[in-house]
Amino acid sequence: MSKKEQLIKVATELVALSGYDNISVKEITEKANVAKGTFYTYFKQKEDIISEITKPAFENISNEAKAIKGSIEEKIKHFLILSAREVEDIGIEICRAWLANSIKLENKVGIYDLQFYIDRISDFLDSAIKTGELSKEIDTNQLTEDIVATYYGFMNLWCITDKKVSLKNSVKNFCNYTLPKIL
Repeated sequence: MSKKEQLIKVATELVALSGYDNISVKEITEKANVAKGTFYTYFKQKEDIISEITKPAFENISNEAKAIKGSIEEKIKHFLILSAREVEDIGIEICRAWLANSIKLENKVGIYDLQFYIDRISDFLDSAIKTGELSKEIDTNQLTEDIVATYYGFMNLWCITDKKVSLKNSVKNFCNYTLPKIL
């Protein structure tokens, strides 16, 4: 396992155990048995590691959804539901840290993470327009914004209610009842 992978693994464990705000770069590097400077070789700041924890799984989900031969609705549904399941599996502490970092304007990683969702949904919609599945009259920017805002809202609700509201079930209900009506 590379040093970067070791840092990500240890950070994942520590965040799940103690919460993002209660861990430090020093703690991560000590448990990973690497020098503190090694952390900064791979990450500019502690916040950057949160994106790295989640990136591979979401790339895989995106690729799976793109490969589906079904409708635009099936692709978006697959992407959103599996993303919600992955967020639940990763854990509420990492989700809270990820959401908190997403709203910091100076944090380019948070902007990248949001842009990842925007780009994926937009790609699905643009592809459906090219194939004639969706009308060219649809405002894909607005529709993308609505879908991504709804998804982020569900993640926030899940975090705020301390998992009393199921993220996966909320997203699944949106995909089953609302998404077909707006596409």
